[in-house]
Amino acid sequence: MRTTQAYIANENYTGYLTDLERKCMVIKLSIQDGDYNLDEALQLNQVTKADFEGFIAKHLVSDLKSTLSALQSSKLQLMITADVLLDVYKQLLGNVDKQVHVIENHLKNLTHEIAEDKLVC
Repeated sequence: MRTTQAYIANENYTGYLTDLERKCMVIKLSIQDGDYNLDEALQLNQVTKADFEGFIAKHLVSDLKSTLSALQSSKLQLMITADVLLDVYKQLLGNVDKQVHVIENHLKNLTHEIAEDKLVC
């Protein structure tokens, strides 16, 4: 079992972490290491499930934005984002969501509207 400092140092995190972000990072790593299950880690760190989910989402979005930031076109960034979201959804929930086509149709329509300049980017 690692200490809080070891978890943070092991992530090679630069910059300032809020108290909530630090706790969420500890939760994430302690679950990955098998030290605690989610409920135990949340309780030990006094973090709500919603706050932890928000932390995970924030970092996923940050990674995607960082990856796409080299693209000059915000229009292209949005179109790729919609395609990536659909792919992520299909990979994670496609085998249990029998209505995945609803999400797929919506994101494809959104991408088409962006491509046709029907939405402001």
